[in-house]
Formats: sequence, C-alpha cells, structure tokens
Amino acid sequence: MDATIEKLKRINQEIQNRDVFDQYLKNLIAIDLYSFIKGKPVLNSIFNERVGFLQGLSNDKDFKKLQKKLIDLSSQIIEVIPTNEISNSSFVSFGDRNSFYCYYDFDSTLKHDSNPIIKQYSAALNTFDNTVRKNKLEGSDQSRFKKYISLRDEFQKNLTELRRNLCKTGNELHVRQFEDFLGICFVMWRHPEDSSFTEFQNEYRTFTWNVMREVRDSLKNVKEICNVVIIDLIENIKINQEQKTNENFFEDIYKITVKDREIWINNYLLSKPHATGNNFDFFEFIIRQPKQTKIQLDSIQNQEHRKAMTKAIGGRRFVKILNALGFKGEIKKAFFNKVGADSLCFQGQKVSKDDLDKNGVKMTVFIKELEVAHAKNCPE
Repeated sequence: MDATIEKLKRINQEIQNRDVFDQYLKNLIAIDLYSFIKGKPVLNSIFNERVGFLQGLSNDKDFKKLQKKLIDLSSQIIEVIPTNEISNSSFVSFGDRNSFYCYYDFDSTLKHDSNPIIKQYSAALNTFDNTVRKNKLEGSDQSRFKKYISLRDEFQKNLTELRRNLCKTGNELHVRQFEDFLGICFVMWRHPEDSSFTEFQNEYRTFTWNVMREVRDSLKNVKEICNVVIIDLIENIKINQEQKTNENFFEDIYKITVKDREIWINNYLLSKPHATGNNFDFFEFIIRQPKQTKIQLDSIQNQEHRKAMTKAIGGRRFVKILNALGFKGEIKKAFFNKVGADSLCFQGQKVSKDDLDKNGVKMTVFIKELEVAHAKNCPE
C-alpha cells in the first residue's frame, strides 16, 4: 500500500477511536494531520483546490461573463414578455458575500439540485414559460413567441454551461468539509507561522466562528469532518496514481492495418472477415478515404464505386456492418463517429491519443475491448 495512504488511514483510525475531546485529539488533528497534509505536495495541492475552489470560481473572468450573459438574456426576454415577477435585481452573482447566496449555500459536494445560483435561473425560466402560457403567446403573437423561443434556447444553453462549470471536476468536491476542517485546525491550534491560516481568518472570519460554535464542542461532528477530508484525500491519491499508470500504459498512436484480410489495431487482432465477404469490401473502401471524411452512399460520385458499395452493403445499416467487423463500443467511437443508417464519419486509419481524448473515448474501456477482441481471435 502507498505509504501516504497508509499513514492517512492510520491517523483517521486513531481519530475515529477517540471518545474524549481532549488535547491529544486536538494535537492529532491540528498538528499531526494538518502538518502531514501541508508537508506532502500531492495532498497540499488537493487541499488547496478544495479550500479555494469556490472563491477561485467566483473570481474567474469567464465565469463572471457567463453570469452576466444570463442576466442580459433575462432582460431581453422581459422586453419580449413583460413580467413583474422578475427583474435584474432579482439575480445575485456567485460569491457575493453581501447576498444570501454566498459560497456556503452550496451543498458540500456541489450536487446540482442544491445549488441556489442555478436555482435562481431555473426559477426564472419557469416564470418565463408560465408567463408565455398564461398570455397564450404561441397562438396570439407568433412573432413574439418565436423571438422568445430563440432567447429561451440561448438562456438554457448558458444555464447548462453554468452548471457544467460549477460541477466540472471529475470527482465530487467536499468543499464545505475542507473549510470546516481548516476552521477546526485554526481554533484548535493557531499555527501562527502558517500564512494560510491568516488568509483564511481574514476571508472567512464570520463563517469560521459560526461553524466553530457548532462543531468545536461536538466530538461527533469533528470526527465526521476529518473522516470526509481523509477519505477524499485518499481517493484523489488513488485517482492520480491511476491516471499516471494509464498515461504510461496508453500508446500515442492507434492505427488500423490489414494483414492477409485480418483487421489489426496496433498489436490487437480485431477481426478476421470472410475472404469473400461483402463486409470486407465495404471496409476496404472506407479506409482508403482521407481522414475526417463523411461517407454517405448517395454522395459517392463515382458510379462504379457506388454500385460496388451498394452491392456490398446489401441494404444493411452501416453500424451493423461495422459491428460485424469488430468496431463496437469505444473502438467504433475511436475510428468512426456519427454513424447512421447510411452514413458515417471516418476519423482516419491512424488516430492519436489526443484525438481519442477529444472525441471522449474512454481509454480504459477502449483498451479492454481491444484485449477481449484479440483474445477471441487469437485463443492461443
């Protein structure tokens, strides 16, 4: 087991076993655990990401523009469908500590439905829709209705982007528990030599003491907060280790080659089509095309090629032919995307790891599918 993970687990076990809120526990949390976290770059990075996540996001220029865009769109919608229920003053920006919606109104794991910033825009959208229905705008004024639908679509698009930004990390952020933990350490042991405590005190003074009134005398709450923080750190260490392993494991280029009518992807034998099968004729035509080529049966200009392709397809859907050749799941996604009944987009005979990442190919699944196909075709 990783030594860092082992030590975190050992400290956590000791914290959870304590049944007295004494100086030993305070030192264990505020000195041993905190100092260990701050002394390990990988842990310190995760810790700082949690504590500063919401504040950093609220100061992000693009995120501010996104919020302003939503408010501007709301004004335009109100001009099209006047309503007294909403005005620009109804909205607050994320991170505004003078408003009700400050950082700490967020759910501790940033789950979508508990986010008041998102809720205020979602509520506005419902109000707009209700106003349109109430005024029967669709039947009475098509011009205004179409303009509303256009603005509404743009509003929804920006709201989706706002949600994506708030929840854009791969794993859940236990923001509140990390801030509580820092507050606990601040109360238990001031750490005057550590500037992060001074910064935290200045930025979150009111919050810190409000929280501490609730948790400093509650052994159960303190233990739960420490448990969440430690588990989160351990899970992130594992994720980082897995990513590093995968980066070394994956190849830079994946290439389709045909050897004696066998289809290979690098060193993986994907399939062995019948020597006289039409599927292989279809495939040979496809891989001769340039990278990023959209292929449609009715767009093949060469009459001879179109006739040969029509015969090879025999009325079957493109996706069925690709499946029969071994291109399924993430393998299909890697080399062919937007596959329809009689069309597809060929990514090229050779694709890079970056190409696969951009197209959203799940690399671990992709490799597993290649291994399964190879084992099936090369049982020895």
